[in-house]
Amino acid sequence: MATVDEKGRIVIPSDIRERLDLHAGSDVDVHTTCGSVVIEPTEDTAQFVSDHVSLIEEIAAKRDNRRVDREESLSLEDDPIAAHHREVIKRRAQSADDDDSVEHT
Repeated sequence: MATVDEKGRIVIPSDIRERLDLHAGSDVDVHTTCGSVVIEPTEDTAQFVSDHVSLIEEIAAKRDNRRVDREESLSLEDDPIAAHHREVIKRRAQSADDDDSVEHT
């Protein structure tokens, strides 16, 4: 449990900071939703998409390397699983951008 100090500060538990890659100087967005305080890392959408597409490509490549029962591996562009994940990430990032533009108007 965290406690609010006299200046309104709280300490985010270390396991949460590690999971969200938060460190001294990280930018976060603080807002309320349904009576709760929400703290979210501020992230550049393009960087988010780039990072996650790279991760998907890395995972797909590892999976392709483990395939022993197929003569041909699918390229990342043809891999339906990788393509699906890329599209989901892009849609969610765009949705987040749209939500941010509505909140700030």
